[in-house]
Amino acid sequence: MLLPWIYLPLAIAQKVALVMMDTRVPALSWVLQSKETLKHNLTATMMTYFLNLKYACLNGYQLIFYRLITEGCVHPRWGWRHPSYCKLCAIAEALAAGYEWVVYLDSDAFVRNATLPLPQLLLSYEATVEAQTRELQGIFFGWDYPYTLGPNAGFTALRNSAQTRSMLSFWWNVYAGRFSTDHSYEQHTLHWKLIHMHTFRRALQTLALRSMDPTCAANFTA
Repeated sequence: MLLPWIYLPLAIAQKVALVMMDTRVPALSWVLQSKETLKHNLTATMMTYFLNLKYACLNGYQLIFYRLITEGCVHPRWGWRHPSYCKLCAIAEALAAGYEWVVYLDSDAFVRNATLPLPQLLLSYEATVEAQTRELQGIFFGWDYPYTLGPNAGFTALRNSAQTRSMLSFWWNVYAGRFSTDHSYEQHTLHWKLIHMHTFRRALQTLALRSMDPTCAANFTA
């Protein structure tokens, strides 16, 4: 189950939503109420949340943080799925809310250069203006290098269109077998099914945006 924890900037623009998800609430009040020491609670999730919050505030975007209150989510036909799969539900809800763009960031992902609006941010990683605006395009992923040469769903930027919503529906509903609960979860479906489909493959683009450091297992943008 997902619970939205939403921050509304003062100069809100209903065009772009940043979406994050974790089992922990990235609030200082939660840290201070914990019985553990403060240093043990300053997690990567808290750091990346506030970095992404800064980006949202500077650009007038909305940041939506979903807290998972169960260890996963349930597909009505295929059953239980790993928490990593639940990002698809969070993205779908933001698209349904009418945002023109939805950017999903894993708990270890953050926007490093907060001064770049989303179009310029994507452009800096080789998403051309044409690719961002063309009707049958507008779905961008980070690069999974050095782990694979394919896309990484830890950074996903989607323009709200019929094509995007159809792709997301297929991604969620296609049978995943053991990868519903085994690594690499929804990433396996992305690599071995989604990007090979004639219907969607021209819409998907892997950005020149790669992992920060394999030893950190962390991603960043610009």
